[in-house]
Amino acid sequence: MNISLTSMYVRKCEIDFLKFMNVSCLPNYTITPINITQEEADSKGYATPANVKYDFDTNTHHMSIWTIFPTLSADYIMFHEFTHMIDTERFCKSDKIKYIANKGYTEYHASQVALMKMLGAETIESSLSFTMEQTVETYSGGKSVTELISTPLNTISEIINRDDFPADIGTISTVIGLAFNYYGYRSICQMFADNYAGSENTSALNQLLGDSTVKLLDKLMYGWFDDSKVAVIDNLCKNLIFSMLKKYKFM
Repeated sequence: MNISLTSMYVRKCEIDFLKFMNVSCLPNYTITPINITQEEADSKGYATPANVKYDFDTNTHHMSIWTIFPTLSADYIMFHEFTHMIDTERFCKSDKIKYIANKGYTEYHASQVALMKMLGAETIESSLSFTMEQTVETYSGGKSVTELISTPLNTISEIINRDDFPADIGTISTVIGLAFNYYGYRSICQMFADNYAGSENTSALNQLLGDSTVKLLDKLMYGWFDDSKVAVIDNLCKNLIFSMLKKYKFM
């Protein structure tokens, strides 16, 4: 895929996202195309076709994206990453501690947005009706909503049961993000699915966070959040991350 075509694709997704979210613009961001084939990505273990990081020194968001991304039918991933951008600007710009604390909420919110997109909502304010058996298209193929909501839990299980867990600070950040991805998907199912039963296996989540934290998150992580609710979750997430860093002697 031509690099310029990849950039054009990103810009198209940006326009669609702005309309979807009813926002006027995105913050400044750069695009770094990664010229890789699907076979190379699979063999080298690259799992994320697009990823956004915020640079505090330049006050700019940087998006890395596979040049094959436009062939993957995965606009929802772009919506996920764009959501991280607007959350950073709104809640934690230029504040590294707030940026860490906001990890939970922004992963929750981005997964809400992504699933709404996958389900065919016209805007983030749309009211939907779907079943858990409905198929949504992901870059790795079609999945039922039931399968999708369990994906973060399955990945958490795989990671925390590795002999070297946690290999580094990034691994802790990853599993925390996956936990809140699950809650983001779950919230959409709770709000709009006709037959959501809450029957997914959360044993890995309990193993990672502890029973009491999971019970608290089960109560808190529902619906769309206002600024005061975000502040509550940020404080909880900050304490959770720092306690895990201390537990595994990273600080």
